[in-house]
Amino acid sequence: MARIMVYSLVALIVAPLALVVGGAPSARTPAASLRPSFASPRAAASVLNGSLLIVDQQGDRSTQVQIGAGHDEILALQDGAIRVVAQGLTATCCGFGGLAPSPRGRYIAFSQEPKGLDKPPTEGLWLVSTNGVGLRRLLLPPPAARLRNPDRYGEPLSIAPIAWSPDRYTLAYAVDLFTDTPTNPDFAHDAGIWLTRYDQGTTRQVFKLVSIATAAPRLNALCRGTVPLIEELSWRPDGRTVVASASCIPLGPGPLVNVRAIVAVDTLTGKGEVLVTPGRDAAVAPTTGRLTYVTGSLDLHGRGRTTLWVADAQGQHARPLVTGQGLQGQIGSPTWSPDGRSIAYITGQAGFGNATTTICVVDVATGQSRTVLTPQAPGLPVGSYFVRLAWMHALL
Repeated sequence: MARIMVYSLVALIVAPLALVVGGAPSARTPAASLRPSFASPRAAASVLNGSLLIVDQQGDRSTQVQIGAGHDEILALQDGAIRVVAQGLTATCCGFGGLAPSPRGRYIAFSQEPKGLDKPPTEGLWLVSTNGVGLRRLLLPPPAARLRNPDRYGEPLSIAPIAWSPDRYTLAYAVDLFTDTPTNPDFAHDAGIWLTRYDQGTTRQVFKLVSIATAAPRLNALCRGTVPLIEELSWRPDGRTVVASASCIPLGPGPLVNVRAIVAVDTLTGKGEVLVTPGRDAAVAPTTGRLTYVTGSLDLHGRGRTTLWVADAQGQHARPLVTGQGLQGQIGSPTWSPDGRSIAYITGQAGFGNATTTICVVDVATGQSRTVLTPQAPGLPVGSYFVRLAWMHALL
């Protein structure tokens, strides 16, 4: 059995979100609790090929602790106009979590964390139509976790990234083990990659993180037996392979080092192949299967460098597109345009000091970047902080 990693969320400096899944569908939740609203169409942004979904996380930006439960929202940016698709959400700290539009643009899948013991339950995998109605929770975290802690608050297992398959019906999602303290090893059995149908809620685990010694030997060697986190998921066009961004802190002598690797997981065989290391925030182009990912990180003072890369489907022949430095240089959450010619990404240091975030788009052929949205754009609430992107392949 792989050892359970004692993770410090402060040590995980990333730009994604997080949560957990694996259970029966729950009753439909009234859409009124996330009533859609419309912001000003005056936001300064260039024309995009399709709609760009944005998780806008509001809270205390000076720390990595999300203190403003229920204040987050999903925005849609299209033709320079901003529309609020869903609000009153509780995204998780530091940009972990999931956001995935369906291939035809009818639905959006996302994940939430609990608001607290005295709040209505919110954790799980949720669906809402792109017009902001029909909100429902599709799944709760795995049964093993619920049996040990029925109210789920403070449970280390969570639904993390989500990806919608090209087959239009299947959702892949990661169940991660988040904890700063020793925990029951049984929890690790539910950690890994799961599949479900959006219209049924039945689940199937296709990749077990406790079995990486045989399922993904190279990843196991990199992590030296610790159980990694899955921070990002993206489907290949074949509808069979999921590309996962994994992170671990190997135990052993010397300083703690956050090891990151991009792994291609065959959902039929459950085998994983490391494509790139180091690398995080991997995203697959919807038609060509080309890969984009990020390397590097910044410390609390903005020292360091991050780079956005583009490569072929196997992670080979990589070339840099954008390099960032300083507090505004943290690059994260890249997402491909429908035609595969552009990549949108977030710059800005998540949760540190007075840094803000900006959404940019880079032309893959030329490497030229442009800013499409800043937190100061008209129509955005004060304190907007972008943590996650997903490019829809249909107009809203």
